[in-house]
Amino acid sequence: QIQHHTKPLAETVQALSKSHRALMQKISDLESKVKDLSGRLHRSQVVRKAIRVQRAVRARQGRLDHDGKKKNQGVGAKRKVTKLSRKLTAKRELRLILRDPQGFTAFHKFCMKQTCGENPVFWKKCNDFIDECTCTLEDIAQLEQAGMDPSELFAPPNTPDPSLQVAKTIFFDFIVAGSPSEVSVSKALVTRITKGIHKLLRTQDKSTLSEMLRSVKDAQAEIFALMANYTFRLFHDSEIYAEYRATTPLQIEDRGDSKENDDDESGGGAAGLIGMLTSHLPTAMMMKGYSSNSSSS
Repeated sequence: QIQHHTKPLAETVQALSKSHRALMQKISDLESKVKDLSGRLHRSQVVRKAIRVQRAVRARQGRLDHDGKKKNQGVGAKRKVTKLSRKLTAKRELRLILRDPQGFTAFHKFCMKQTCGENPVFWKKCNDFIDECTCTLEDIAQLEQAGMDPSELFAPPNTPDPSLQVAKTIFFDFIVAGSPSEVSVSKALVTRITKGIHKLLRTQDKSTLSEMLRSVKDAQAEIFALMANYTFRLFHDSEIYAEYRATTPLQIEDRGDSKENDDDESGGGAAGLIGMLTSHLPTAMMMKGYSSNSSSS
């Protein structure tokens, strides 16, 4: 009888224990989010302080360069006209497609059929890192110009730099041999990125971030060249491309990336397609994403 009466009580205690564990887990998650937001807020305050210091210095010294501003505006307007008048090459069209959400989905769908779906995802992840890293380097520059210590950005209670997590994703998901979505980049770049991520994990500063940024840009350029010269040609003749272009006209805009275009089309030296193929990819790997249609051609 005692066991009969205590069984419901034991079940109630067990249920309460589970609820308590779930509640404590939620509280722990909320504490982590609050800590992250607090760190980001503190970092933002540090940067705003640096900006205020710079403005005060400029106000005292009276350095207002109106002529330089007008000159820059004129150069920007000239660049826009030149850019818009350029021919829409395959590389520029691919870049526009990758920047368009629907275009990226269509191209990635085609790449999945060609067993090279990791390439556009890697390109996009590189863009995420470049954006995060560029913002951090701009924050560092703000503190340096204000005479403040840039290490304040990475000191507690600040959270780890957002670009670090993206860099780790790039390295472990796309670069490490045998990783889930390993991409075909040159051995030299694999070595550079491996050294860069190890340095970045130990120390986050202007030097390590800049070094990693250059390596990621070079890796992105190699994969972009591979897609533009091989996969995109097949995509351009596919039904997926026809369906995409039938519903989504391409918008040619001046995005201020003329240097990026020039670098891509000139080959980019060691980061270009020729350097990649001669240093790393054998002939069979060079045709990745192309072999499925080679017999018909």
